[in-house]
Amino acid sequence: MQTSRIDARFVLRVISVAAMLVGALPIVLAQGESVWSGWFYRITGLLLITATCTSFWFLTRAAGKHVHPVLASALVGVQLVTGLVVAVELLFVIVFELPLVMTRRRAGLWFALLCAVVLAVYVAYLPLEAPDYHRLLADPATRAQLIDMSSTLVFLTFAFSAGLLLASEGELRAELTATQHQLSENARLQERQELSRELHDSLGHHLTALRTQLDLALRHSDQAQNEWLANALVSVKRSLAELRCVVDARRPQDRLALHEQLHNLVGSIVKPTVVIVLADAFPALSGTVEMTLFRIAQESLTNAIKHADATTLNINLDHDKATVRLRIADNGRGCESPKWGMGLTGMRERAELCGGQLTICSNPGQGFTVLASIPLGGR
Repeated sequence: MQTSRIDARFVLRVISVAAMLVGALPIVLAQGESVWSGWFYRITGLLLITATCTSFWFLTRAAGKHVHPVLASALVGVQLVTGLVVAVELLFVIVFELPLVMTRRRAGLWFALLCAVVLAVYVAYLPLEAPDYHRLLADPATRAQLIDMSSTLVFLTFAFSAGLLLASEGELRAELTATQHQLSENARLQERQELSRELHDSLGHHLTALRTQLDLALRHSDQAQNEWLANALVSVKRSLAELRCVVDARRPQDRLALHEQLHNLVGSIVKPTVVIVLADAFPALSGTVEMTLFRIAQESLTNAIKHADATTLNINLDHDKATVRLRIADNGRGCESPKWGMGLTGMRERAELCGGQLTICSNPGQGFTVLASIPLGGR
């Protein structure tokens, strides 16, 4: 399934580049009297087209998620200049690209700027100094230019809207993947908890009773039977210890390490780009603490996908002698005063149950940060 999506995206990129070449090259290479009739202007036009196609291919290769915003804006600016100078048809492909390679807010600003420039260029060629505007509108050439301007703006809006829909579909797919992973993890956790309860309530009860009876028998038996009873008591104690390991979900083969869980969580996420930084020589954590940290990271990632409109999310996990710290920060839109809704409240309660605390920090335009601190000996 993943391969088919990558192939479809590749085909769409090839078609887009081919459309730009077909629309622009004939204009630059056309013979006769035109702006591009001189060799200098033709070479300039060819260089602009090459730069536009190259930057388009570069930005759409990974949907712009690994490109710095300043570099992405500069490359888009080159493309828009080429469209305005060489062929306005290029703009239809370029505005479609905008929502795919940058945040919606930045894409909207670029689109508004482009529409203003296009409108200004068309208006500049209208003879607005004519005293009689009724005659101006009655002129066939002027009417044709107005119709051309209107249709250009309409199709630019249509192409930009199509890009927005495609970008939203990608975000919804990423959110769906994260939700499916969370549901799967919840189902697996619930099944493990039910099994743990059954083992604890049934087998654990009987083993504890058997250990008590063997202990009493050992105290009241003769010397010949002491060795047998002592061996039986040791076996029961070992069985109880093994049972506690299973109930506490501490066996290495029963659960993945925290770093593996985090990498599995973000493995299928397309946007935002998730960067995981883990401290070296990480100490052993209890199953409860690991699950708490994982759930906080999972909920923070879900919130970033749903609300932040972020391109990058950093997950940092480090520790000192007494505390393990998990920091999740995105570069999204942020907010003035974050509200402690169900998700954030649930994360804070999980941290407090382990003897730790959870804080959040956000400002408009500066992203959202979640910081969880839990004692290494947390419950």
